[in-house]
Amino acid sequence: MTHSGKTVIVIGGGVAGLAAATLLSDRGFQVTLIEQKHRLGGRTFSFQDRTTSDVVDNGQHILMGCYHYTLRWLELLKQAHHTQTGRLIHIPFVAPHKKLSPLIIPDLPMPIHLLVGILRFKNLSFLERLLLIKAGLKLSFQHIPEKISVNDWLSNLGQNENLKTYFWNPVCLAVMNASLQNASAKLFTTALKQMFFVKRGYSRIIIPKTGLSELFVRPSEVMIRQNGGIVLLDREVDKIRLTNDQITGITLGDKNILQADVYVSAVPQSGFNKIIDQDIRDKYFNSMTILGTSPIISIYVWLTGIHTDQLFHGSFIGCIHTKIQWVFKKSDSLLEITISSAGDMVNRHREEIVEVIVEELRMLFSDFEGSMVRHYLVIKERNATFSQSPDSEFHRSSCITPIKNLYVTGDWTDTGLPATIEGAVKSAFTAVDHICAKFQR
Repeated sequence: MTHSGKTVIVIGGGVAGLAAATLLSDRGFQVTLIEQKHRLGGRTFSFQDRTTSDVVDNGQHILMGCYHYTLRWLELLKQAHHTQTGRLIHIPFVAPHKKLSPLIIPDLPMPIHLLVGILRFKNLSFLERLLLIKAGLKLSFQHIPEKISVNDWLSNLGQNENLKTYFWNPVCLAVMNASLQNASAKLFTTALKQMFFVKRGYSRIIIPKTGLSELFVRPSEVMIRQNGGIVLLDREVDKIRLTNDQITGITLGDKNILQADVYVSAVPQSGFNKIIDQDIRDKYFNSMTILGTSPIISIYVWLTGIHTDQLFHGSFIGCIHTKIQWVFKKSDSLLEITISSAGDMVNRHREEIVEVIVEELRMLFSDFEGSMVRHYLVIKERNATFSQSPDSEFHRSSCITPIKNLYVTGDWTDTGLPATIEGAVKSAFTAVDHICAKFQR
């Protein structure tokens, strides 16, 4: 059903804003997308490195087979062919001066695939593997208490420190960008159920074959414009005009006033509080709690004198007992290294971070030497995700607001998912469905 003539203003050009704007424009709305920066993409974009001219992302993003909202959006953008779907979970691991086995989930019927994969995971003793299977079986039906951390939940299930170190902590950091002690068990287990206990194919890893801007951002902008929409960059919302519980217009920093039938906020929570005046917040959002944020550091390392395949097999590897959590092969000579929940590292100088990384690479891979680094790039996303603490679920906002024609999207809203691309895109689908239902009525 189209809604020709109905106008929507989307504030914020990150993933949630782009998804909302493209979905609405596809359904016949006249869309105006406003972004305060000079580019779109928010925390998900790519750019060209000045020294090497290589296209790099602001951080590694992996999709999963269970990301059905994101995959639906990619189909709409006609970009699904720019992703590579791999086998079910296949994660090699490495630790300093220690040989580790990979975690391989075979292509067998569910849940046998998970049982066999765990039984073959030789980084754990046989007894620990049985304990892990026991936890997995309970996960599929157990009610998870509110406000409990992943660490406490695991301890209640009899998971020992070795299990936490070699299995649970790497998974938690990847999914939640938080340590076991600081992550919500309810949110974490919801993600695990989606990955492992719904459909076998949901466990598949999907890796973009292009930069994130080529995959999401530019096709979204093209689609919005082709559908008659407007994209405004370098424009900041200065004031929201409100009458009788409805927005009647927004004033930009350049004093231009824009009006629409519906407004969608697609900015982070900190940005939402900036565009909403104090008196409006007090009246309509006085119970809103500000969520903290958690940083991620991405380090790109260009090598000389060695091929990345000489370091490890496969496209990526997980790291134990190091600051590094993941190392990805981007090309024959380029590695991308991820440090999640990087609060203890994010304020260090880039040179110091690289020194730590180079030393850890030397310990992890016997063929690596520091002299092989010919160029590096350190990217700090200080507010990469909202803090997914045990009580965070109580403070995430609904997409429907007390203001009749204002909807809120973003991975920080009440999606029931962690702070991922999938969470951001799901929030956009939810808001768009509500908007369409509003006009259909």
